[in-house]
Amino acid sequence: AAPPACASEGGPPRTPSPCGEPGDSVLVVAVGQYLKSVSPTPRRFVIPIGGGSDSLPEAARAALRSAGPTFLYPADSAKRQTVETHLLSRGDWPTLLVALRDIRQESDSSVLVRLGGRFVSGELDEQPAPTRSVRLACRESRWVFDRTEDEQST
Repeated sequence: AAPPACASEGGPPRTPSPCGEPGDSVLVVAVGQYLKSVSPTPRRFVIPIGGGSDSLPEAARAALRSAGPTFLYPADSAKRQTVETHLLSRGDWPTLLVALRDIRQESDSSVLVRLGGRFVSGELDEQPAPTRSVRLACRESRWVFDRTEDEQST
């Protein structure tokens, strides 16, 4: 007899979530909710290119594009300066680089997305944006926003 497909090391079989694996829609909802919690309200966004710790999955990039004007933000500091000069020539609006810190499914009914970042260019240059946890819950067979939590600094 074959072992149960979802059995975990002698424990009871795990029932898959009716919402399925968290995918792109989870990131879109989480980024949208995160942006609502940031102050001052970002008016435009930079999307890091060239990899690195600030790199975002495409779904998160799309969420930023739908939230406001976006600009590609190169890893090279000289090229970044060119982008920042361009941004300032258009006005000193709060410009945010959003970074995905973590995403994990905590249970069949809960997903946690940690987002943070920093402001770039102008008066707010290099000011950190808070890292927050956005929780989504599985309700009626889909992932929906549950709550945003501030992270406590130690």
